[in-house]
Amino acid sequence: MKFSIITCTKNSERYIRENILSVETQTFTDYEHIFIDGHSTDRTKEIINEYMRRYSGRVKLFEYEPKGIANAMNMGIKHATGDYITFLHSDDRFFDATVLNDVNDFLDRKELDWIYGKEVRMYESGEIQALTTDSKYLQYSSSDLLGKYLLKYFLFIKHQSVFTNESVFKRYGCFNEGLQCAMDYDFFLRIISQTKWSFFNRIIDKFTVHENNRSLASRYGTVNAIETLLLRERHMNKIEKKIAFVFEIMLALRNDVRHLTKIRKLTKTQKMHNFVKQQ
Repeated sequence: MKFSIITCTKNSERYIRENILSVETQTFTDYEHIFIDGHSTDRTKEIINEYMRRYSGRVKLFEYEPKGIANAMNMGIKHATGDYITFLHSDDRFFDATVLNDVNDFLDRKELDWIYGKEVRMYESGEIQALTTDSKYLQYSSSDLLGKYLLKYFLFIKHQSVFTNESVFKRYGCFNEGLQCAMDYDFFLRIISQTKWSFFNRIIDKFTVHENNRSLASRYGTVNAIETLLLRERHMNKIEKKIAFVFEIMLALRNDVRHLTKIRKLTKTQKMHNFVKQQ
């Protein structure tokens, strides 16, 4: 089995070395590492070229005018020659050296179109922010009707933890380049009921939380919300859309309660600090 690892880059020299190191230390070596670069002006391409010289033929670099992340991912799919494709963005890295080996063993035992696993979200300091899909209520397979239904309301699958058979893109198309943020949500909604898939109880990647992707998340927050609503219009019936609306209200209320609790704790701590200073 051969894997195609696709990494989209643009001025990524700050993180790309860790990304590369996590790939070249894999114990399973039947893979290709494809870079799609959006005309970087820093040392990104220089670093990738050094990597290419170490692994001639296995590492490939293609350069295109930047037209959004969905377009870059699709360009990667276009050049992929592996049996299964995964996306490891420039500031992401595999969790450890045996990820590909374990995924290969898991896929060898099953006939699956795609799988998803866990993702560790980490700050640059190394502190863990979250471990995604760790709850058993987010771990499903294509035989679970609840999993298919729940995904309509909540995108609990992180595409960096997904390995997709190349035939899926041929049968159902690639990522919608008309979407800026919700292209993965759209893709999963299109294939969730048409393909055979499963959760793999294993941490696949580390997602780095830093100022750049937090500012992007903030900048595209409204766009993502609009695109999500448009996708629900396309993929949901009237009853499902009403359920989704209630779900969004409940989620907003939960977040407000969490925020209020945090503020109260901070206020209590500050009051105690001021009290101690006064003594």
